[in-house]
Amino acid sequence: MEETIVMLCISKKQAEKNPDLFIYPGSKEMPCTECSELVFVSPASQDAMKRATVILLCPRCFTKRVEAEKEPVKLEVLPETAQEVALWRKRRN
Repeated sequence: MEETIVMLCISKKQAEKNPDLFIYPGSKEMPCTECSELVFVSPASQDAMKRATVILLCPRCFTKRVEAEKEPVKLEVLPETAQEVALWRKRRN
């Protein structure tokens, strides 16, 4: 059975309102699975999409999903994403 990953993504609207938000180079705009609002998907997240079923969610749809859950939501950072952030930090220093 293929793994399903639910991803909270930065929306294009968020990025436009806050120019200080960092969008990782190579990120692509893709639609939120629930509402089709454009979100940014980093290269590491794009790689995850090759090995798992990925549900991309904008912050609004992610919040709705969390509020609808009866159980506590477990949030994790993909190892690939952690590595991506570490590389970005290293390049900045």
